[in-house]
Amino acid sequence: MSAKAKDTLIRIVSMLGLIPIYPRWTTARQLHESLQAKGFNVSKRTVERDLNNISVLFELVDFDSPEGKKWSFSREATQTFLPSLSIEEALSLKMTQQHLRLFLPANVFTTLNTLFKKADDVISQQPVYHQWSKKVAVIPPGLDIKTHDITPEINQVIYSGILNNKMIEVTYGKLRSPRKIKPLGLIIRNNKLVIPCIFDGYDDIRMIVAHRIKHAQLTNYSFSEDFDLAAYVASEAPRNLIEGEDILLELKVTGVAATMLKESSIGKKQKLQPLDDKWWIFSAQLKHTFELEHWIKGHIDCIQIMQPDSLKKRILAQLQAGLALQIKSD
Repeated sequence: MSAKAKDTLIRIVSMLGLIPIYPRWTTARQLHESLQAKGFNVSKRTVERDLNNISVLFELVDFDSPEGKKWSFSREATQTFLPSLSIEEALSLKMTQQHLRLFLPANVFTTLNTLFKKADDVISQQPVYHQWSKKVAVIPPGLDIKTHDITPEINQVIYSGILNNKMIEVTYGKLRSPRKIKPLGLIIRNNKLVIPCIFDGYDDIRMIVAHRIKHAQLTNYSFSEDFDLAAYVASEAPRNLIEGEDILLELKVTGVAATMLKESSIGKKQKLQPLDDKWWIFSAQLKHTFELEHWIKGHIDCIQIMQPDSLKKRILAQLQAGLALQIKSD
């Protein structure tokens, strides 16, 4: 290979690494400036000629604008200039595609399509790993609740507001008029998108669920909020607290409840001691939440509540009301 051909190849390879995937874009002028910064002494006209020459081979798309032609890799490109992926990286991307869609802004997830396609190509060439994604499943811990779909437009507004600290105007639930909120973050709970937020004119943090938002519009109002989502979650505020302080939970357990508590932890200072060949004494410190009550009621045939008495009274009242309702319906 001649020195000139080698220089041209290196320049084109370097340029390809500077071109983003649609809807992001760059221009010949920007590419020219970047190449010059890398030490390539070429004209803007040469860059434009290179782009035209390689556009079909590398599936580049272009469109006119006042700044000049804008260039991107096609979102559907199969030959996008990307580094090769290892089989481990390809499998990780495949699992991301299947299970992390809710965790990423829609526009971010869409721009990963080219990577997902490349991952599919790598996996398809490895027969041993080709079926891996079909051999892994995620099952929710409780009832598999699927909320109504959130429109892509509303989803995008939510993520934009969170990312850019912009207030959102929402029409929510049974509220008759739109309200402005400061979206502080996003919590994924039981397949629901939960948004901790502050309503305009108030100071307290409330939680709304995305699937109840009927309309959303991004505003130009920025906000600054010293909010630590990790600390908020650790405080268990998102878990529908009934009491703010920890309770000392003591139970007699047997059967599936005992098995679960042998194999996992639900609180601090957890202890599980055998009482006889059937029953165990369980104790732990944790928050009194609706989720705790739901778990106890779901295993009530394997649990005796010893303390606190306030929890026992609440559970008994709920069970008695439910039993009366069922008897009444007969």
